[in-house]
Amino acid sequence: MGTATLPTANAVSVGIHALNTSGTTVKVTFHELKQQMEYVPVEAESSVGIELKTPASIASVAKRPDPEFIKLVNRIRELEQRSKTIDSTTPDERQKLMDDTRGLLSDADDPLKVRLVLAFASDLSRQFEQLGEYDNAIVVYDLAIETLQSVEDEMVKRMTTSLLKYRDRLQSKFNMIGKPIELDGETLSGVDFSWQDYQGKIVLVDFWASWCGPCRSEIPNVLKQYERFHEQGFEVVGICLDSNRQVAEDYVKTEGLPWLSLFQDEAGWKHPMAIRYEVHSIPTAILVDRDGNVVSVSARGDELSKLLEARFAVQENNQH
Repeated sequence: MGTATLPTANAVSVGIHALNTSGTTVKVTFHELKQQMEYVPVEAESSVGIELKTPASIASVAKRPDPEFIKLVNRIRELEQRSKTIDSTTPDERQKLMDDTRGLLSDADDPLKVRLVLAFASDLSRQFEQLGEYDNAIVVYDLAIETLQSVEDEMVKRMTTSLLKYRDRLQSKFNMIGKPIELDGETLSGVDFSWQDYQGKIVLVDFWASWCGPCRSEIPNVLKQYERFHEQGFEVVGICLDSNRQVAEDYVKTEGLPWLSLFQDEAGWKHPMAIRYEVHSIPTAILVDRDGNVVSVSARGDELSKLLEARFAVQENNQH
C-alpha cells in the first residue's frame, strides 16, 4: 500500500462521496477536500498512493489489486448504509454501529486506509450531532483520534490536530446543555438589549448572517414555528454575524423577521456573543427553556418543531 499525500499543510478534511469496486479496481470519489479555505473535488482510482497537484482536481494513481483494501471499502459502504437510517434505529442497533465503527478504525493499518475510515467516522459524528446526541458524536471522534495518534504520517498528524480542535468545540457545545445562557449587546436598531425581558419564555437564540445559505434556508421553518407558538410564549433572538449593518437591516426587512437581532458594527465572527459561546459555524440554533437553561444547541429543522411541540404540549396539559 502506498500513502495518500497532499501538497499543502492547509488541507484539513477529506470526506468520502462514493466508494465503488469492480474487479481489481477500487474507485474512491472524495468531496470536501479543504485546501486554503477552498473545496476541491477529487477523484482517485486504485488502492495505492494519491498525489494531488494543484490546481488539478483529479488525482491519478496506479492500479493494483489489493483484496484487503477492497474488503475495507465494502465494510465502509455497509456501515454508510446503516448510518443513513440512524435516526430510526434502536439503542442496541446504534451501539452495534458504534462497535463496528470501532472495529473498522482498529483495522485501518496504513495512512490511506486511516483517511478513508476517518471520513466515515467524521460523517457519523456529524449525524449524531444533528440528532442532538453530542455524547455519541464525541465518542466517535475520540475513537477516531485514538486511531490517528498511532499513525506515523505527517498529514495524519495534522488531521489529528484539526479533529481535536473540532472535538473540543463539540464538547464545549455539549457542556452548555442544562446550563443558563445570558445575552447582552445592542440590537440592529442600536438599542440596548435586555435579556431580562425574555424571562419565563422559551427562546431560540439563532446565530446567523445574510450571506449564510443554510441560515436563509432555515428561516421559513423558524417563521412557521414562531407563528405557531409565539402567543404561547415562544420568542426568537438573532445574533447577526454580518459586518455591514445596512446589509443586515435590508435582509431582515426583506424576509420580514419580526424578532430582534443583536449586532455589532464590523464584528462579524468576532461578535461578543459568538466569542462567549464559541460559535465557529452557522447556523447555530440554541433553544433555551423558561428557566433560562439551554435544552438544545441544534434546534433546527424537524428538531426545533419536536422540541417546541413537546414543551408546549406539557404546558397545555398542565392547563387542563
